[in-house]
Amino acid sequence: MATDTDSSKLPESFSNLSINTQNGESLAEINKPIDSTKYGLPIKEVYRLAYNFYKEKEGKAVHFSYEDKLQLVAFAQQVLHGPLSEAIHKLPTLGTLDVVGKDRRDAWQKLGQLPSEEARAGFVDLLSRLCPLFVAYVEAHRTEMREKEKRLKQEEEKRLLEQQESIKKDQEQKLMQEQLDREEVIKRQIQQALNQQTYDQFRKYADQQYPGDPEKQGALIRQLQEQHYIQYMQQLHAAQREIKSIEPSEKWDKVQSKIATDENANSENEEVALMAPSMWTRPDMEVFKHAVSQADGEGVVRVGHGETVTVRVPTHPHGTRLFWEFATDHFDIGTVFFLEFNRFSWQMKY
Repeated sequence: MATDTDSSKLPESFSNLSINTQNGESLAEINKPIDSTKYGLPIKEVYRLAYNFYKEKEGKAVHFSYEDKLQLVAFAQQVLHGPLSEAIHKLPTLGTLDVVGKDRRDAWQKLGQLPSEEARAGFVDLLSRLCPLFVAYVEAHRTEMREKEKRLKQEEEKRLLEQQESIKKDQEQKLMQEQLDREEVIKRQIQQALNQQTYDQFRKYADQQYPGDPEKQGALIRQLQEQHYIQYMQQLHAAQREIKSIEPSEKWDKVQSKIATDENANSENEEVALMAPSMWTRPDMEVFKHAVSQADGEGVVRVGHGETVTVRVPTHPHGTRLFWEFATDHFDIGTVFFLEFNRFSWQMKY
């Protein structure tokens, strides 16, 4: 066994330890407090990396002298068990020929009461001095940790984003379902109101079509009620679109300007007030049909199947409304109004 200094001549005090490494550095120099910022990691983490590096690389990629290995093992024993004087009773007795074991305990004993934190720092510092490759090893570990943290952060951000999108989607679906439920309630209310108004009329018609067959009568009534509801909603939507379209616009301004010009030609002080058209279904349809069937004169016009009739109605200069009432059993009548005011006219269809 070759050593630079005879271990039997070393002082007992760690502060006076004068063992030199192969590079000529004293143990006191090796044991200087390590700069934890050098590696950018806690000393415990750096020591763990250093110890694993030593166990994996020693004798393979890296070769240490006998004295260096004694000192590294001494630091490791100090970290694991504490001072030799406190751990000696737990250790097995060395054999007479166990020279290596005796040298290791001698090196360990020279560390005295060195705290475990300083023992870790001494191990790391000595290893980094003996093997510069260890610094690159730590840097590779730090890079791997940063990549792992970055990947975990990205995965967490992705998870949170997916969670937010899922919550948003659930809320949208909930609002959509609530809207559908409200529309369904309104639909049932409208259908119920319309069915109450038209039931007697539809029942009489079904009785005429299928006398003595309640099943077919019921099916026909339900069919007529559904058709009536669809037509009612179409009329309602058309009226809503028409109301929305009655807003100030360039086209409407031109219409008003034309009306004003025509009226000013007849009277400088008169103005024409136009009201939006409206349409509704009377609940007492049978009463209305009976009254019309009994009436005579020019106020009643009967239109047969496939016929087209034009009715010209003179109006009063100060009139604001024109009432037109019609009745049909099959809701298949088409009505076109041509409202004429002097040289201006337009067409409204229902």
